[in-house]
Parts: sequence; structure tokens; C-alpha cells
Amino acid sequence: MVLNSLRIDPMRTWKGAWRWFTEQNLGCCAGPEEVRESGLSFDMFNSLAGCNGADSVLHRAPPRGRSSGADQATFEEAFRASVRAISRSQERECIVVCYSREVLGQSGAGHFSPIGGYHEDSDSVLIMDVARFKYPPHWARVSDIVSAMTDVDPDTDRPRGYVHLRLRREHSNDQALPVPLTIPYVPVASGKKLSEGLAAALEAPCPLLEEQGPDGAAAMAVRRWVHAVVAAEPRVLSRLLQVGDEAALREVLTRLSSFQLFGDLCAAYARLQASADEGLGADFPPLRFLAAPGGEAPVVPWPPVSAATADEDLASCGLGPGGCGELWVLLLLLLPEHLRAAVSKELMGPWVAHEMARAVRGPWALPLEALREALAQMLPRPKAKRCLQ
Repeated sequence: MVLNSLRIDPMRTWKGAWRWFTEQNLGCCAGPEEVRESGLSFDMFNSLAGCNGADSVLHRAPPRGRSSGADQATFEEAFRASVRAISRSQERECIVVCYSREVLGQSGAGHFSPIGGYHEDSDSVLIMDVARFKYPPHWARVSDIVSAMTDVDPDTDRPRGYVHLRLRREHSNDQALPVPLTIPYVPVASGKKLSEGLAAALEAPCPLLEEQGPDGAAAMAVRRWVHAVVAAEPRVLSRLLQVGDEAALREVLTRLSSFQLFGDLCAAYARLQASADEGLGADFPPLRFLAAPGGEAPVVPWPPVSAATADEDLASCGLGPGGCGELWVLLLLLLPEHLRAAVSKELMGPWVAHEMARAVRGPWALPLEALREALAQMLPRPKAKRCLQ
């Protein structure tokens, strides 16, 4: 509920083109089955929130019977100040309390509920998610909720508390040089799912991959890559690289064209995309910057007709692989080693990164390497133990 209200993209499709969090696609350090079996602790909740894209701050209550009255009063005032501030805030943020229902005279034990508002005169908070088959949303005094949060959880032997969740703040770019490409923020859990989906798609057999095309190894690599994208998350993967500065990107791609592997892959991609009898490349965009095979002009004229159109395409729409064939090839070459090797043995090893850096030279080698590092963090090896907990 909170992640959806924060409008965080889970980077995983749900039904058709819809990407919303559900109980089924919410996971990382704990999955739906594990939660149904064992429940969810206060710390696990906070970890799940962070892994799935929220900026979460945990506030643990002082344990009842093990702390002083001053500590209890300090925590109560901090909680009151938080709900008062967030109920007046126009930012996308929320407080979720973890409390004992027994302390409030209700059935059940530990429970998580978002706070829907604060009423100053009665010093009460609105408890929203309450399992409606038992209780309606209701108002509860701040002092009662605080007392319910200080109750010690018998499973962890620690008190509960509240979590402040909000959107992650974007970091501004203070670099003097223009940035050719950027990568959007992808939650840890979403990155793990993307990596697993691509790895599974690359392992699955596909009849269209059995025959080599005119470009040999390059054609096979492009076919395997496109097939994996279609089988995994094409809408999400098409947004992984986004144009930061169009002139800088043109310069990078022009220099990369001197790298033989990049040129061969682009030529194979163009043939696959333009082939009328090829099912794999039908939904992929043509080359926008480089010449198509045979030396002709780019398939799609560039730049667009007007500066206003260019600004809209690049800045507002965030042009990425979804609208530029070269970026699908570049994304392939920037993939982590385990995925690149699964696409083709010819793409294994550090030599790919070295040759790309040699081709682009100058100030552009570092931005490309930064993209490679970011993708390696974003798309870990499947089953890798990586979590914020």
C-alpha cells in the first residue's frame, strides 16, 4: 500500500503493462510464502521497504519495563512530532507503526498499519490497515499506540516501533562534463529479479537461435540478447539507459563505431530489426545515430526536426534503448560478466571493457565504466546474498 502510494516503480510487470506492488512481487530478504509461514518482524519490514525502493528510517520504541519513564516520554514526543509533521506534509511520505494489538484490547498480536492522519484536539492518530473483517479503521490516542509499540515482541525479544517511509531523493549532477547516459534508480529487489529473469531466459532453448545468420557470432549474440529481453522484462530493460546529453552521446557512439565488436553487433542488430521474416526484432527500434549496414544514412533521421522536439524526446521522454537501436547494443556490452557470458562466449572477459575504453578515450571512458559498475551492482548474480538487512 505504501510503496504504491509513493509511486515507486517495482520494475516488474504484474498484468500486461501494469507495474504495481502486490503481495506476490514484493520480496527480497523475505518472500510471500516465508511471511505467511513465519510472519514479518519489525526489522524485516524495514529491510523489505528499503530493498523495494523506499527511503525508510526505523524508530524503535524503548522496551516497556526495561527503560525509564524519561525514555518513554521522549519517544512519545518524537512520534507525535513525526505524525503531526507528516499529516501536514505535501510530500509523498508515510508512517507505518508496528504495534501489539493486545495492548489496545484487540485480538491478535503484532500488526503493521499506516497512519492516515493526526487529530490535534484529541491527540489521536488514524489507524488505517486493520484487517477489515475484524475492525474498521479507527482513531487511537498517541499514548496508547506508543504503549503498544513498546511491547516486546516475543519472537525477537525486542520492542516494536514505527518506520518513516518516503521517496528516495535524487542526487544532483555536479560534474563539469556533460553525462552521455544515466541509469534510473532500480530497487535492490527489482534488480535481483531482473538478473534472475535474464539468466533464466538465456538458459531457455529457442528455435530461432539455432541457425547462424550472415554475421556469424555477432548475429547469434544479438539474437540471444533480444530473445532474452523479450522473455524477461522488455518494458523495464528499455528504460535502463537514458540519455543525459545528446551531443555527448553522439560523440561516444561515433567513437565506439571504431570498435570492431560494437560495429559488428550494430550491423547484426540492424539486419535483425529490418528483417521482415524475423520475429525477434519486430518490436525493437532501428539505429538512430550510426549508418546502417552497407554505409547508408541512419535508418531514422537524427537529430529530430526541431530543437523543441529534440528537447522533448531526450529530456521529457528520457530516450533510451526503447527508442534507439545502438543503446540496446551498448547495454549488452555493459552487462555484468555473468550475463554477457551467457549471451555469447565471445563477449566474455575484461577485454570488452578495455577495448571500449580505448575506443572512446578522453573524458568518455570514465562515464562508460561508471555505467558498467552501476549495472554490476544493479544486476547481481542470481541467488546472490545481497540485501540491505
